[in-house]
Amino acid sequence: MTQQDAFGRIENYLRSDKRIPYIVNVQNRADLVALKEHFGVGRNEFWKASEFCNSDKNLKLEDLLYALSESDGVVFLTELSSFLKLESELDLKKGLKDLLFKSVKNKLVIITYQCAKQLQFSDPRMSTQVVFIDGEVDEIPRITFVTKNLLRSAFPNIYDGIENLASAIEGAESSEVFIYTEMSRNNYPLTMYSIRDLSRYYDILVDRDRTTRQLLEKFGTQEQWCYALNQMGQEKSWANIIDDAFGNTTNLAYAINNYVQFDSNRKWLYYIGLKLYGTRDNEYLKKAISESQSIDDFVTLLFRVILQYDRKAKNYNALYDERKAILTNFRQYVNETTEYCKVVETKGQEAIFYLTDLTQPEKEKILMLIDRYAYDFERDELLKILIKVYPDLYSYLLPYRFRNDVLEKYFQTYKYQKVINKLYPEFIEEVNKHAIDRDFITLLKTRTSYVEQIDTTDSELYFMDSMGVEYLSLIIEKCKEYGLSCNISYFQAELPTLTCFNKEFVDYFKSKGCKVNDIKDLDKIKHHGTDSFDYENTKLPFYLIREMEIIDDILSKIKAKLSNDICKKAVMIADHGASRLAVIKETENRWEMSSKGKHSGRCCPTTDFEDHPDVATEERGFWVLANYDRFKGGRKANVEVHGGATLEEVTVPVIEFTIRRTEVEIFVVDTFKKIKVGRRKNAAINLYIGEKRQDIYIQLNGKQYDVIPTTTDYIYTVDMADIIKKGIYIFDVYAGSEMLASGLSFEAQSMLGGENQIL
Repeated sequence: MTQQDAFGRIENYLRSDKRIPYIVNVQNRADLVALKEHFGVGRNEFWKASEFCNSDKNLKLEDLLYALSESDGVVFLTELSSFLKLESELDLKKGLKDLLFKSVKNKLVIITYQCAKQLQFSDPRMSTQVVFIDGEVDEIPRITFVTKNLLRSAFPNIYDGIENLASAIEGAESSEVFIYTEMSRNNYPLTMYSIRDLSRYYDILVDRDRTTRQLLEKFGTQEQWCYALNQMGQEKSWANIIDDAFGNTTNLAYAINNYVQFDSNRKWLYYIGLKLYGTRDNEYLKKAISESQSIDDFVTLLFRVILQYDRKAKNYNALYDERKAILTNFRQYVNETTEYCKVVETKGQEAIFYLTDLTQPEKEKILMLIDRYAYDFERDELLKILIKVYPDLYSYLLPYRFRNDVLEKYFQTYKYQKVINKLYPEFIEEVNKHAIDRDFITLLKTRTSYVEQIDTTDSELYFMDSMGVEYLSLIIEKCKEYGLSCNISYFQAELPTLTCFNKEFVDYFKSKGCKVNDIKDLDKIKHHGTDSFDYENTKLPFYLIREMEIIDDILSKIKAKLSNDICKKAVMIADHGASRLAVIKETENRWEMSSKGKHSGRCCPTTDFEDHPDVATEERGFWVLANYDRFKGGRKANVEVHGGATLEEVTVPVIEFTIRRTEVEIFVVDTFKKIKVGRRKNAAINLYIGEKRQDIYIQLNGKQYDVIPTTTDYIYTVDMADIIKKGIYIFDVYAGSEMLASGLSFEAQSMLGGENQIL
């Protein structure tokens, strides 16, 4: 019947003398509200069934029925049918039927909600007690039980406790109502409602953004999903919060550079962003995220995914570079690095291809593998590997042009043996030969004479204690990196090669008003190697890693001072070198020192004995060993040793650093255009080079020719003894490995055919 007719029937009932309950069924909330407004006047009482519930407990039906039987007023009861539906349809039918037969002291109107079907009774007497208000049927909302381990604030318009379920259903305007309760769907197996349990934030996120279905719940913890839910709020999507956090869902690869600085929630959100949107710009990151099953294994996979690839695969180098770029920002993940260095051993001899120079453990592993597989790699092959995996070590091993074949060959072999941690018998023979011939006297000039020629204007001195010439190739490469120009010379240290006899240059620079930077870091390592460097604890040259870092650090500081005009020039001078191979050799000769433990047995006072080995030279009251022995009784060296007269101990560098000019002017001097060539006359040219350098050479037809300074500043001469034929010759000019000029040329003419023309 219509609402108006129904209201008339109810009013007639209220005016009658009947003492039986009356049921009024409504189909929608509008009629329910209208009914309450119409009859909620005077002495009429509106009771809610929820008033007979304890906190988060079911309806106490017996208490409600007893209260109704005792009431002598006019009572309108709401919410009862909604509570009975929670139990079962049978409970609903029985409960309403029992109420119709219940005697009351006055009037009782039971307002049911959408129970038209359940109020169809076969007993005609009962039908007279039921009124149906026709109207559109409102949708019954889905009920979601939200467990109390979830944050209440994560849900819109949530109702506290099961006692508010009926008012939620009869008053809700949304398609879903949330009940914050300890109850679960299992408590109501026969319920008439569509109920689901919500005990996980993940499920809520699925509701908020269907994109969540692409994610496995195990990708996050309850706390992490809750964090995402709070970020998402009521309006945002996954795309919104990823954009807000990292700029753009399409550029997530770039955000990996800041990953280490993220807090734990942000790291997880980044992980989820990669899971949802991937990355088109980084194949390595794409592979790692695709295999990851949780944030916990994500970083592990960033380290290890590379191991799944054959190092000979076409895309391996690109993946290697992407991995290295990523892990540049993960250096503090020491545990992951250490574990990776263990796992990489599964690659055997090829493990070295899977390492980088980003961390100390990896560098040590590289040296360990070089030691283990030293004889399995050809020298050139190893250099090709190192240029990729450990560029500084590659630079260290590069040849330095000494303008002397003996020195070039010696130091190249010396450095290589030091790195591979092996001694070549033929090299030992060469060392012994030098020890007897003492040819370093003719091979090397003294340092003192050169130092006094250095222009010290606006200069600073870097006194590098124990830095030999073996580091020159590394220094040249670092200078290229830092934009420095280096003028390198090398000389003979005074014997014995102890600091006390080899620091005369310090006083000279002080006398010129120069600041002196006394750098003892290298010397401290050689004399007092830590546990990880000491030869008695490890036979591997791990200390070399730190030494290269020290030199790099000094050069970066020099660059900063020169760039900031703190000085115009930095001069780096070493007092003496040191020998690693003398330590590896571990040979003690028969001559016993009386002063035990001094200078690691490389030199001793001449008063100790009259007889002496033929590999020792007498200097300044000391016998100085020039081979790899040590005098008996001498203290074993910790890392490297000096005091002796091997070439690596005696040969010392003097290096002048300035800011590299963007362009150095170089041209062939005109006055040398008339030189002829022939059987008795070889080609020689003079070059103008606009800076002073000692290490310049030209490269012509695959051969190198030294460029020698003349007595005139900036004028250099090149003697090409093997060029006796006429023709046009094109050459390039180098300083170390740095090309200074290219495509220069000269024309040589026969002595019989007229004048040469040098272009």
